[in-house]
Amino acid sequence: MDAESTSSFNIQFYPEQDGAAFHLKNEPGQLQRPHIIDDLCSGLLLQVDLRDVVHGKLSENGSPGSLIIIHFRFHGADGNRRFRKVQAKIRFADEKKPLFEDPEVLAMWPDGDFTLSETELVIKDTKAAEVGAGGGAAGVKLGFKGNWERQTEKKQSDRATLIGAKRIEERNFGKKNVVRLSLQENPSQKKGVISEVRTAVLLKRKDDTDRFVAHVEAHAEADVLYAAERRLRKIWAKTLETDPIIFDARLPPTRSDMDNNNLESVDLESQCDILSTTIISTIRDHTT
Repeated sequence: MDAESTSSFNIQFYPEQDGAAFHLKNEPGQLQRPHIIDDLCSGLLLQVDLRDVVHGKLSENGSPGSLIIIHFRFHGADGNRRFRKVQAKIRFADEKKPLFEDPEVLAMWPDGDFTLSETELVIKDTKAAEVGAGGGAAGVKLGFKGNWERQTEKKQSDRATLIGAKRIEERNFGKKNVVRLSLQENPSQKKGVISEVRTAVLLKRKDDTDRFVAHVEAHAEADVLYAAERRLRKIWAKTLETDPIIFDARLPPTRSDMDNNNLESVDLESQCDILSTTIISTIRDHTT
């Protein structure tokens, strides 16, 4: 019996060593911390890193903007012990006046619904019922015994998905301030979610001297061992939290191959990698 279906198991507990590593903190005065989340839980590795940051303008005479690239890694222990679902959230906020002066999420990739390696399934729904009846006038016996069978055949797409969306959260007014990613494995192939993916986010800022923050969260589903250790960590860690990343728009760009005075011209998709054994294809794209 594998870990996916096991109901009784043994777990080795390392609350101080492993649990604390998940909650990464800023060093005193640290800006644009490169390592956001580094979590090894029950043999499954979840990492989030700040890959690149370019501050500048959206266009030559346009508003201040920032282009941020964040790298996600989801590595399982083996084929049976893998990430099945992942939900990630990045919320941008002004450092001094959160909610009221937040950067606007102008564009992102992925924005929409994407799929990996579609597998066509044939689902057969067969129901059989044995029916008998009898009756009739005096001296006459009527009856039948039959086997009713209903078979329907439907085709549906079974797929691994990557979904990205811009949202307004923590407030009910203003521009979009949140990026959300959702990954799910192909349930028929059971190979886990996409192992590595980058997201590129284009922000519109208020002014050239902005300091703003990003609150990053990632929540994963794997197997019963992973879920049990996560629950125990919550008890041990109590109120420990990962520090937000602090951005300063006056810092130099980490990339020299982008025009930081025309960030709107950058093709966000070209800046993002998806590493998997299969090829991604767009099935529905929301760009609004």
